[in-house]
Amino acid sequence: MPPNPLQLLIEASVADPSREPEFLAELLEAPLFVHLPLVDDSGRIRLVQFTRPDGLSVIPVFSDFDRANKAAQGNVRVATVPGRDLLTASRGATLMLDPNDTSCTLYPEEIAALLDDGIALPAPVKASSGHAELGPADASYAWLGDLAVAAVEPIDPVSAVWLARRVDVPSGAPPTMVVILSVPPAHEERAIRALGLAFSARLRDTGLTVDATTVDPQDEQPCPTDIGIQPHWSRTHRGKGH
Repeated sequence: MPPNPLQLLIEASVADPSREPEFLAELLEAPLFVHLPLVDDSGRIRLVQFTRPDGLSVIPVFSDFDRANKAAQGNVRVATVPGRDLLTASRGATLMLDPNDTSCTLYPEEIAALLDDGIALPAPVKASSGHAELGPADASYAWLGDLAVAAVEPIDPVSAVWLARRVDVPSGAPPTMVVILSVPPAHEERAIRALGLAFSARLRDTGLTVDATTVDPQDEQPCPTDIGIQPHWSRTHRGKGH
């Protein structure tokens, strides 16, 4: 199935994240296609959802009728909705655009930023492999930890935030800070992107480099606390530095 203009923008933004604002602006104005139950006596419009193999529940959204109709396979109805109206009505949900092609997942934080501010900027944080040598962050960077907590606390699966610094940077170089999140793999992309949105306005003029990495709370690998880095926040204690 040949790509349509919106699908081409999805592909372009996947290849080059700097194209994301262009794609998101078009998404607000484009007609989008969704699935509805074949029979619905509720008196309300209910969008069909599905659970991905990673356990994340999403609303499938399609960039054209043919893609939506092919995915429906006669089991659901296809309806068209203006992009802005769909995002407004589904606020708080996670959308997956064109799940059977080059797809894009839109998380609640990104949808809120797009509706409220007109744009969701690419994340200015860099995902890290987690293998860097780390040490405790200086107290003067506590504001960065507070900003991270504010971004991810609404995401229930995130259970802890650590703030660290890389100790392997050259002497005299600006510090590289590392935000570490305890979050299951199915939710780590959403959490990292939520950090990016929160940091976008605060970090662009600071020259500060921030990496982000995650640890799986179910994994037996060492967590930052094991190397002397105390949590900046944990959901269990509802406080900083516990």
